[in-house]
Amino acid sequence: MEQFALKIPSTGGPTSIPFPSYIPTGGIGRLEGILQFLVSFIFFAVILLSLGMLVYSGVLWITSQGDKKKVEAARLAITYSIVGLVVVFLAFLILNMLGYFFNVPLDK
Repeated sequence: MEQFALKIPSTGGPTSIPFPSYIPTGGIGRLEGILQFLVSFIFFAVILLSLGMLVYSGVLWITSQGDKKKVEAARLAITYSIVGLVVVFLAFLILNMLGYFFNVPLDK
């Protein structure tokens, strides 16, 4: 942005005011990059954790040897792992929708 949008009328016609170079034009600089990295890292870590828990729950189910309490515990762990994945994907979808709506880039 080289000039203000404001035009000041003068006798010779409209003139523009030069935009000072020392005024910031937007963004939060380094903090923006850090926040983007943290959000991406947290999403990635939670997805890996949920997938790992899903595999672990499957192993618990297989090794339960028919014990109803162990099978029920493994079934609950699988359910919670899937719910965790759904929550993370919904959060990612909502975050991207808000970024699109407010015209904020979420990745560089």
